[in-house]
Amino acid sequence: MTASQRAAIVERARLTGAALSATIRELVGSALEARSAEEAEAADRALVGLAALVAAEHNLRLLEISLPHLSRRSSELRQEAYTSAQARLEELRRQLEVSS
Repeated sequence: MTASQRAAIVERARLTGAALSATIRELVGSALEARSAEEAEAADRALVGLAALVAAEHNLRLLEISLPHLSRRSSELRQEAYTSAQARLEELRRQLEVSS
């Protein structure tokens, strides 16, 4: 811990009238809660991505079953779908950055 961090914690404890140890426990608890929320959001994003991939593969399999002539073009269609999905994701990221 740096001297400035230590001073900030001591100052916070003084201002709140709490013991130094209680202030440290409060700060650690808050940091852990924030980290847990960030990790949950990251896990949710990963699950959404996985669900989208499974849905895309499922859709492709259904098309291959329904239209057998498409199975010959399957790898080509996958590449086109991948390229299109990447473009859509990049556009979505740009829109999210602009709206943030």
